[in-house]
Amino acid sequence: MDIVVAIGYVNVIEFICFVFFSRNNMFFEQFYKYNNLNYLWGENMSLLISLSMFPTDKGASVSSYVARSLKIIDDSGLEYRTNSMSTVIEGEYDEVMDVVRQCYEKMASDCNRVYFVINGDYRKNRENGLVGKIDSVKKKAGIELKT
Repeated sequence: MDIVVAIGYVNVIEFICFVFFSRNNMFFEQFYKYNNLNYLWGENMSLLISLSMFPTDKGASVSSYVARSLKIIDDSGLEYRTNSMSTVIEGEYDEVMDVVRQCYEKMASDCNRVYFVINGDYRKNRENGLVGKIDSVKKKAGIELKT
């Protein structure tokens, strides 16, 4: 199994993961085990992540693989917004990371190489961060942003 990982913590627990690996979910098991942050902040932790995940061994068009991940995300019941480059998911840490794990497992089931990037933002006492962060920037910018 080939694994390359770069994890950096910046400001309020922002983490970025770049991972290239073969078919093996050991990475996710270890990542979850050592990065289950609920023990630091308690059980009610709110997290926003931006997830981009796709196979690198399936040719130029991988939309059918991305669509499978979006189905998993939609079925989770978590709030999310998708765009042409990633999907932003909001929820409790354990719920969000479980969705990421499910997406990975589905993709790795028939892909030999999977690339993904996760950016995360934790903030105590935040509600509706998916919309609230955008509204805050719109108000400060004084323009209608294209979202």
